[in-house]
Amino acid sequence: MSTIIVATKHCKDFPLVVAANIDGIISDPGAPQGINKTPTIFGAKSKNGSVKCAINEASLFAAITDQGSSPGKKKTDKIVLEALKCGSLKELVSFVEDFNPAKYQPFNLVFGNKEQVYLAHSFILHSMVIKPLAVGVNVITDNIKFTGANVKAHYIHNSLNNIEGLPWIEYYAHLKLLLAKGGKVKIKHPFEQERKTGTVSSCVMAFSDSGLARYKYYNRVAERNDKEPRYNDYVDEWRKECGSPTNILDTTSEHTDTIKILSSVNMHELTDIKINAKTDHIS
Repeated sequence: MSTIIVATKHCKDFPLVVAANIDGIISDPGAPQGINKTPTIFGAKSKNGSVKCAINEASLFAAITDQGSSPGKKKTDKIVLEALKCGSLKELVSFVEDFNPAKYQPFNLVFGNKEQVYLAHSFILHSMVIKPLAVGVNVITDNIKFTGANVKAHYIHNSLNNIEGLPWIEYYAHLKLLLAKGGKVKIKHPFEQERKTGTVSSCVMAFSDSGLARYKYYNRVAERNDKEPRYNDYVDEWRKECGSPTNILDTTSEHTDTIKILSSVNMHELTDIKINAKTDHIS
């Protein structure tokens, strides 16, 4: 089950953090890369062309989750790619407003930038239903439930309530643990048993006032290490694709700092921990 976490004005160092577990075909997890030239769009694209989470040169992001199925209708594989061909938030909102969902499988689309993030549903009316997400933590999953208890969302909210206002290194370490929490977050680990589909990757994007500042990506199919997950930062690859000046990140140092935190954390008590660590010194 794909999960998207949107945290606005929640991390001390970044006004917007987006974290996601992406489900897909285990043999085809994809990897972050340039997936469109004009405009530049960067994201993980599977061999069958599916794009579930991506960002463009204007630091606009979009991510999609499924909402059940409707036999005979088109897949939603390319909606994120088409949405991010927009060059401004205003243009992106207009694209979603005008989008005709009738031919497609039901879906939820999360999109925006550091200024505002929106959630759009394709299945409530005959047109798209769009709402701005509130400041704080928002959880969007496959097959959203509008009534009754949502145990997964409740757990994520409780976990992230304890890290509100923390600096990036600490915040990021908690997110990595949270994204690996197995039954609590309903992650389908691809290596636990033979599966054709499962949670193939995780990503964390952080936005500063000037745009995308971090693009962390973890291939769960290849790495198979949830206690010390080594995410790679693709922000410089994104900058190169966009033709922007690169700022090579000391990702080894950042990984080492988070491992210091991870090593002291009880995976089963994520919602109860309080830790101290040095702040992120990486530009």
